[in-house]
Amino acid sequence: MVFQLMSSLLCMKAISDVFFQFFVNVDTNNDDDEIEKTLAILIGLIAGVALIIVFVSFLSKVCEKGKGGK
Repeated sequence: MVFQLMSSLLCMKAISDVFFQFFVNVDTNNDDDEIEKTLAILIGLIAGVALIIVFVSFLSKVCEKGKGGK
């Protein structure tokens, strides 16, 4: 499960890099550090949401097994 999560996070990072390079019009006068910080925050938020989803899914399976479920 951890391997799947890590591979999906790497995939999201690669997709965001491609999106950033091809679809975002970056002016050369803009501060690159601010852009990198913003991108890092967005990737972190996406990764955080993915971790929460995995954690909730894991908890629901554990609770289901504890109640005598399938």
